[in-house]
Amino acid sequence: MKIQFAVAAAAALLCASPAGAADFYDRSRPAAGQTYVLTPTWSGFHVGAHLGYDAGGTFTEKPTFGLDPIEAPGLIAGVHAEFLRQWGSVVFGIGADWSYFNGQGSVTDTFSGFGFTNTDTYSERLRWMGSAYLKAGYDLGGAMIYVKGGPAFGALESKYSNTFSFFDPFFGSFNSTYDSIARSYGVGAKVGGGLAWMFAPNWSMDISYEYAWLNRLDFSDDFSLASSDTHHHLFKIGVARKLFN
Repeated sequence: MKIQFAVAAAAALLCASPAGAADFYDRSRPAAGQTYVLTPTWSGFHVGAHLGYDAGGTFTEKPTFGLDPIEAPGLIAGVHAEFLRQWGSVVFGIGADWSYFNGQGSVTDTFSGFGFTNTDTYSERLRWMGSAYLKAGYDLGGAMIYVKGGPAFGALESKYSNTFSFFDPFFGSFNSTYDSIARSYGVGAKVGGGLAWMFAPNWSMDISYEYAWLNRLDFSDDFSLASSDTHHHLFKIGVARKLFN
């Protein structure tokens, strides 16, 4: 009997207050003439890929070798991942990326005399670069301007080739070739900034510029390790998918 009375009392209360009933059942629905707009947010874990161009790719050669800097521009391609959090219009996050480089440059030094010719060729290439970074941005309503920076590391490849030829009218000609290749690693930093925008739910694109420099860890006097550091100007375009908030 008490249960029946409680049910009847609750029903009477709801019927006597239609607005209260509506609030209870339809709290998630907009009132008549109103709409709710879902504001996109950058908060979440993003993974993506990027393509770009290394317009710098300058390898500074050791003074002991007396060589000019080697230019090695080329294409880049890679992947990246970020975790971002948004508070109002301010966005902060952490991320990491990895890029493959195909640019390679070389410089040739030739001297000759008294029947001989000696040619030295030095080639430099950054095989890949990775970085971890902090990111700070400002949301413009579906778009974001940002800056980022952090430590970088990469794998470098150096090649040295020597060709020597000698001609003697009595003993004929003599030719020799020597090739050497060495791989080492470098550490440094990368800083940059860009613009990102959401073009679909959970999808975004961005364009960016980054400046990176690496110092070679191996400072051997071997001719195949002629460079001491490398500098890069990177222009990239990327696409990312937000997996979860």
